[in-house]
Amino acid sequence: MNTSATLAPAQSQTDWRLALLDPEQPAPQGLKTWNGSDPAHRFAVYRNNVIVTLMDAVADSFPVVHAWLGSDLFRDLARAFVRSHPPATPIMADYGSAFPDFVTSLAAQTDALPHDVAAAIADLARLELAVIQVINEVDAPPLPQQVLAQALQDADSLPLLRLALQPSLRVLSLNHDVLPVWASHQEGEAVTAPQPADTHALVWREGSAVRLLHLTPGDAQALRDLQGGSPLGELLERYSGDPSFDLMRLLGLLIRESLLADD
Repeated sequence: MNTSATLAPAQSQTDWRLALLDPEQPAPQGLKTWNGSDPAHRFAVYRNNVIVTLMDAVADSFPVVHAWLGSDLFRDLARAFVRSHPPATPIMADYGSAFPDFVTSLAAQTDALPHDVAAAIADLARLELAVIQVINEVDAPPLPQQVLAQALQDADSLPLLRLALQPSLRVLSLNHDVLPVWASHQEGEAVTAPQPADTHALVWREGSAVRLLHLTPGDAQALRDLQGGSPLGELLERYSGDPSFDLMRLLGLLIRESLLADD
């Protein structure tokens, strides 16, 4: 749309932002069209294109949620999200990071979306966000196995050993078992509602493929501690009474899947 405006920059930006995402708002003042047609009508077309484009971006980020809910309900949610959460950066891969929390808050504000359904949507969306992050994250050089072997053989320094993990690794703790739902969609199978269950998961990339694995609660928290820089000695002390934590099992997983980084 070819327009010109004489508004002050701050006011112009505010007016445009509000008007672009809310059909109830009037078109910004001062718009003109090159051919003398109604600028309000032209702006309405422009607004619709912007909203639809952002809704499509949300659908691209959450294809499994989309498949489960169906187009009508999903696009209603996406439209409401777009109107309240305009993009904060020009990187569209980042758009939608607030979608899970938005769905949860929407259920708290209206009876149109049952709380149990909203909770399941939010958990599945959190997994899909983790998948996007894993795909786009840059891998660090892997830790050479001989370096790790030498470090593990030094009994005196072993408690102080800090292991760096691959930046693409993500650990999730959710209230629904969304892993089989996501996996079914990858196989082209019908998507069903996630079942309520305390779920801890590891998401990582192997080559160009995304891998998912259920974790025990203790191993999941220990992985978060490793990401935060905790040494092995602290893990052993912190989780010594937790039967769901097994350091050897956890180290075996990290070594087997090449998830340790050379930091």
